[in-house]
Amino acid sequence: MTEKKTAPLLQALKAYYETEFSLKEYEQVVARQPYGNREFGFLLPNNVFIRNRSFQSKELLLEYFRINAPLSAYAGAVYDQPLSPSLRIQDAEWVGHELVFDLDINEYDLVRVCGCKGREYCQQCWGLIQEAAEIMDETLKEDFGYEKRIWVFTGGRGLHCWIRDEKAFYYTPRQRDAVVSYMQMIHDPKGQQRVDPIPNAPKLLVTRIYSKTLISFLTQTEEKVIEKATGLSKQRVKRLVKEAKEFQEGEIGKPLGTWLKKSEEEQILKTAILYRYPRIDHKVSIDIRRVVRMPGTVHSSTGLISKIVESPTKFYPDDAVSVWEAIS
Repeated sequence: MTEKKTAPLLQALKAYYETEFSLKEYEQVVARQPYGNREFGFLLPNNVFIRNRSFQSKELLLEYFRINAPLSAYAGAVYDQPLSPSLRIQDAEWVGHELVFDLDINEYDLVRVCGCKGREYCQQCWGLIQEAAEIMDETLKEDFGYEKRIWVFTGGRGLHCWIRDEKAFYYTPRQRDAVVSYMQMIHDPKGQQRVDPIPNAPKLLVTRIYSKTLISFLTQTEEKVIEKATGLSKQRVKRLVKEAKEFQEGEIGKPLGTWLKKSEEEQILKTAILYRYPRIDHKVSIDIRRVVRMPGTVHSSTGLISKIVESPTKFYPDDAVSVWEAIS
């Protein structure tokens, strides 16, 4: 045993980066040039954040981790030359950056009915992240044709999806914005929570919203919550929930709520989107100079190790390994 689980975080980080850390998972998420002209950023033990750092080899980067044992570590874009304290990203030409999507559980705070807030989570509310990942993964594959989608637990409050398809590596901010905007239905998730009108959404996405988001909302939300959120009567909610469960079990194949008024149908769908649809951090995806947490590194706020997850729809944060467990 290298260290006890009760070891202070800084001591545990040093032991982990000296003896257990590997760059294998990081290399699995980047599309090209993992070293050389790629930017890295670090939050150091003195709580100073630095970026504009490049490493010419894997060995040099590993050595940096062993010497500095950073609280957090991030990877950024590739530039036309190596970065350093004297050559910042503003002074170099941008070459490319993987397309990354970010899902955080705190983005759902206004609609979580379990009582969790901020970084807190439970089986019930983490299901929102699992469902969001399922919808996004299917959309990215079927609607955009991305074949190399890698989901990563951040070690904290959510998931990242790295797109390794090389075409996405060179996307401009405008192209990245187009991809995110295609999927994004909720705007200002912590404030007004404006929902885009469904008729403007692409047909494939509309079908997905009806078959996944609406059904999920009706079958996994307490009826009294649905009543309060939609303004529908108790009887109408019960009828809707019954139809949703029958649809889910394959007993009926017709659309739900054909007996609803148009205004009621729009309200129930809007509410379902607010409560269950993916809440994507738009800024993370369109910022071509953003540094993103490296899988395999430790999230200092939780002590959990960021890791690639094979099935984001089944992953739960308690499945992750802490830095103290890793050095045991």
